[in-house]
Amino acid sequence: MCGTNTSSHVRSKGRNRLTARLSDSRDTLSKAVLTEDDIGFDTHLCHNHVFVFGDLNYRCTSSPTMVLELVTSAAKLERDTIWGGAKNHRELAYRGTHQRQPFRAKQLPDSVETAWNKIVSLDELQLVMGEGEVFFDFNEPGGTPKFPPSFRRKMGAAGECGDYTDLAMLEGAYTTIVKEKLKGGSGKDAVKDDGQDGKDGADEDAWEEEGARSLDARATGATATQMSMSVVLKPGERIPSYTDRVLYHTLVDSRGAINGGVYEVCDQVVQSDHRPVTATFGLLVDERVIRGKAEGEEALVKLSMSDMVLSGGLGAEGVNASEVVMVFPIPTEDPLVEERRVQAVASALFTGDMNEGDAVFSTGDGGSSVVVNKRDIMKSEARVAWGKECEMVSECRPDIGCHALVKVCDSSGASLGQGVVGLGAFMERVLAGAECREEVAVEMSMGGKLVGELKGLVKLVELWEVEAGGGANIV
Repeated sequence: MCGTNTSSHVRSKGRNRLTARLSDSRDTLSKAVLTEDDIGFDTHLCHNHVFVFGDLNYRCTSSPTMVLELVTSAAKLERDTIWGGAKNHRELAYRGTHQRQPFRAKQLPDSVETAWNKIVSLDELQLVMGEGEVFFDFNEPGGTPKFPPSFRRKMGAAGECGDYTDLAMLEGAYTTIVKEKLKGGSGKDAVKDDGQDGKDGADEDAWEEEGARSLDARATGATATQMSMSVVLKPGERIPSYTDRVLYHTLVDSRGAINGGVYEVCDQVVQSDHRPVTATFGLLVDERVIRGKAEGEEALVKLSMSDMVLSGGLGAEGVNASEVVMVFPIPTEDPLVEERRVQAVASALFTGDMNEGDAVFSTGDGGSSVVVNKRDIMKSEARVAWGKECEMVSECRPDIGCHALVKVCDSSGASLGQGVVGLGAFMERVLAGAECREEVAVEMSMGGKLVGELKGLVKLVELWEVEAGGGANIV
């Protein structure tokens, strides 16, 4: 089992802010390469567990006053319901849970959780994740933040919020207005550069009615992006927000091995206008496995996927699938990943008979014998034209993990969508001697954005060599 992490800082302001943040977040997943080889798949699909943390810069879609009033209300309810009115309940919450139950998610009464969720319901990140726009299939420890926003706070003692139940104290501790540079000179008629689609300081009428900030767009069925772009900010205005986050993604068949624990904001670190957030995780690991290597039995299997159908955005008119790419095993579960690199070089230099090294194998499902070139066994990738059956023979280690990557490309080779097939249950049945042939539905994404679904018939059988045809043994 393999886990990895990446830290991130995405764009904060300027024209089309949310659009820029979405783009940066998708780039983080699609362009980061955390394995030794770039196999052309998004990084979170190539590892059992991936953690993304940092200043993701997503904001609350509301006004500073509304957010701080909701924080005050939630903090009062938590203090009185759980902590018996203790003024130091925030300190107790942070220290106590880390010391006593570090790997257990924060448990709150329904009324208190509802109060915190009122703030989270304004959070851009949760809104766009819910719509599958970014970080699809990622989670936060405990589901959502259940603590005050980490941004934007005054540095040092000036940013002290006490127990977060005093609205006047919060209004002094959070920075909700900042001075910004002026365009066109320093005179009183100069326009403030607020980064908001050309709006300027002379537009005072736009700020008079708080009702215009109420996000009535929710009732019209607007998307999270549309709602965010409809929020009108005063020049220099900053909304208290959950900019600092910890997210994690786990492959299907690996989800029972991770448990999100304490997720809190840390008020003791005051050197920045952000208060850091902390998270703990409990992970089950197999101590016998080191970097994909372990002592145990390897299995030679034939994997195929056929009768593929696209739906959702991938099935829309104008989306033309041309090629299917399948990778199995994924590099972090591959017991032969290093040997495959050597074999790839040897195959490129090979000038002999291509049939040399053929071997005959029997299948565990009672099917006919198959002839496989042993060089092909050292290939972990298969490519076929759309509409054809995609199949491959590969050696794997079931106890390390069994996941296959699948990608659909257009005629130029560009990816239209990619996803993961969990083969754990398949492998259990195959190793027990049963036939494994089943239709699967794979959610397909691009850079963490959900783009559609791929359905196909997956067949998995185990192979045994019965007749050598010359050539080297399986490595």
